[in-house]
Amino acid sequence: MEAQKMIDFNFADAILEYRNLRAEKEATEARHKDELKPIKDQMEMLEGMMLDNLNKSGQKNASTDNGTAMRKTVVSTTCADPSAFFDFVRENEEWDLIERRPSKTAVIDYVEKHKEVPPGVNYTQLVKVEVRAPLKASLKVVK
Repeated sequence: MEAQKMIDFNFADAILEYRNLRAEKEATEARHKDELKPIKDQMEMLEGMMLDNLNKSGQKNASTDNGTAMRKTVVSTTCADPSAFFDFVRENEEWDLIERRPSKTAVIDYVEKHKEVPPGVNYTQLVKVEVRAPLKASLKVVK
């Protein structure tokens, strides 16, 4: 039975159906993005108004029967000058300022060059299918 399924499988039809579904998904996502924009804009306006009123009144939060609005600090850290940062870390032994994780690109390069994974690194490869449209061909829509 399994061999029969393989014989009946048609890559051209499967690829065309996949591309049609992908196009439909992208159109739906674009439509949703457009539909959500005014809602997100209104929410941002209300967030700004609530934060402004919390700041002016000196409140950290405002509890009501409908819920609670509270101030929340969001922090982002990026490296403006990596050399200066790493020099500082080394000189001051502030090792907690650094996250320890392997660079995916560097590990891939290492594995390709040395045919082994660096010690202490978990390395997984997953093979998936990628579907591309043919060069210079129009998308046939099958419905």
